[in-house]
This record gives sequence, structure tokens and C-alpha cells, in this order.
Amino acid sequence: MIDSYAHALAVAQQTALDAAHSAAQAQAKVVLLQSRLTAKQTALAAIQHRRLTGTEADTDAAEIVALTLDCDGLAPLLAQARQDAQAAQATAQAATNAVSQAQTAWQRAVAQADAAALEARLRELEVVFAHGLRRLESLKANAHGTLETGQALYRLGDPLDRFFRLGVTP
Repeated sequence: MIDSYAHALAVAQQTALDAAHSAAQAQAKVVLLQSRLTAKQTALAAIQHRRLTGTEADTDAAEIVALTLDCDGLAPLLAQARQDAQAAQATAQAATNAVSQAQTAWQRAVAQADAAALEARLRELEVVFAHGLRRLESLKANAHGTLETGQALYRLGDPLDRFFRLGVTP
């Protein structure tokens, strides 16, 4: 049972790692495209500024057209890359949430299994205690001849006494 929760946790962790890697790649693509677009826009602005100051080159017109076409081509690619990066980030966040949920489920399963094992051990101790009480009764009866009615066979220590009388956990 715990193994299935541990497996689910491992799968969720791997999925989260993969999603984080994909999100990082998508963001790197955004940064690359933004850098390329900024470089083209900067070059275009430099040519336009130079021309406004009265300095022109024979290649300015061709460069302006080429840079404008590059910017026009890069802009939709950048917009799509941003959408892809947002989607990848949302997927990564969902995967991280799934890890958290799987971790909680696994911890609960472990606690439940530990509690069941401890409860079984306490049941074994109850049997040992009951056998001990029977043996104590026999020994006291032999030592005193008989046990008087109402005579305490065994008195619990304070922590267990408070637990059974008041419900206070020792």
C-alpha cells in the first residue's frame, strides 16, 4: 500500500522536474527571441536616427526594409513563445502542486501504517499484561491464602491511571 503512494510520489516528482525543465526551455526561447527582436529594433532605430541627423548610407533603405521585415517576423514568434512559456509555467505549477498532494498522501499512508503497526503491538502488550495480571492474582492468592473482595490486585501507575480515568495522554 505504501509502495503505491511512494511510486505515485516519485512519478509526480519526475513529472514536476520535466515540467520545470520544459518551462525553463520555453522561457529561454522567449529571452532569445526578445533579444533578437531588441537587437533588430535597436539597429533600425540607429539607422533612423542617423538619417534624421542628415547622414545617410546607400544601404540604409535596404537595411531598413530587411530590419522591418525581421521585426515583423519576430514579433508574432515572440508572442507565441510568451504564450507557450506561460502555458509551460502553468503546467509546471500544476505538477508542483501534484507533488505536494502526493507527498501529503504518502505521509498519511506512512502514518496510517505506523499507527496500525503500533496498535497491533499494543494489542500484543495487552495480552502480555492480562497474562501477567492472572499470574499476579495467582501469586497473591497463594501468598495470602485468598484475595479479599475489593482488594486491589494491581494499581496502575499515575500516567496510565490518568489516561484511563481522565483521557489525558501520558
